[in-house]
Amino acid sequence: MVEVANRVGRLVEIRASAAIGVTDAASFEREVRDRIRLETQRVVVAVDLTRMRILSNELADRLLVAMKADNLQMERAGFLISPESASLEMQFERLIREAGSAQRRLFFSPEALSSWLGEVLTLSEKTRLEFFLREPLRPAA
Repeated sequence: MVEVANRVGRLVEIRASAAIGVTDAASFEREVRDRIRLETQRVVVAVDLTRMRILSNELADRLLVAMKADNLQMERAGFLISPESASLEMQFERLIREAGSAQRRLFFSPEALSSWLGEVLTLSEKTRLEFFLREPLRPAA
């Protein structure tokens, strides 16, 4: 399951559950691109992947293509992963490097992610980011 939302300003929130299937990957990709394209300003993206452990090769390939395409529309993007996810860490380090934008970073703590993204957010966006980082993943419907 993937949740994508834009509740306040330029902040795009993405939260993924433990696994993203092939059909989920295509709809996830479309939804993220649609959210980013709707914005007239460059977006700031917070991605919570703390429940995910590894990406399938297909999803990693799709993400890389999407990340490269979104470089110009992205002011910053922070990816929050669990410190126990060594495989996911290696995958995202590669994706971030190959996407070719220094405006994406990987984090293991919500505080570090919030601090870095907060440098470019408005007060209302910062408040929403703090709430997003504290709220749990909703169960699938």
